Amino acid sequence: MANATHDMMSPLVQGGGKVTVLKVGPAAHVYERTMVAQMDASPRDLVAGTTPGSGNCIGVAMTHGKPGGDCEVWTDAQYLFESVIGPGAVSVDTVDIGGLLYMDDDHTVTSEADDGVDPLPIAGLFMGIESDGLIRVWVKPNLRKPPEVTVTIPPIGP
Repeated sequence: MANATHDMMSPLVQGGGKVTVLKVGPAAHVYERTMVAQMDASPRDLVAGTTPGSGNCIGVAMTHGKPGGDCEVWTDAQYLFESVIGPGAVSVDTVDIGGLLYMDDDHTVTSEADDGVDPLPIAGLFMGIESDGLIRVWVKPNLRKPPEVTVTIPPIGP
């Protein structure tokens, strides 16, 4: 899928959270109620989620962010997003509550950790599915995929 080209209406479903204002990248455009990330390299400007060279989702844009302008970002809260359709569709059969979800684009989530070629950035934690099929996602910064661990068990006996 592609990043948004207009403001979205992903509703906040469980508040609390934290609000901060971040500078939007000089070539970026951030739409209201979409997932946002920071560039991995300096300067760590705010960009739309899944922008090449950006990191995991750090929050949801609460205002429309124009290139070089400021954008209000809300984090540590739960939002509703659409799921991809087909492979990677999010369901209680594919993801445990509290399991990682990934950004397919800045307003859609998937249960797949990669798109078949590249790893996808983390969107947040799966917190359930609403009756209308929207996915409840707890968006918070600094989520990381746990490292893969290989354990070798030595044989028992002589």
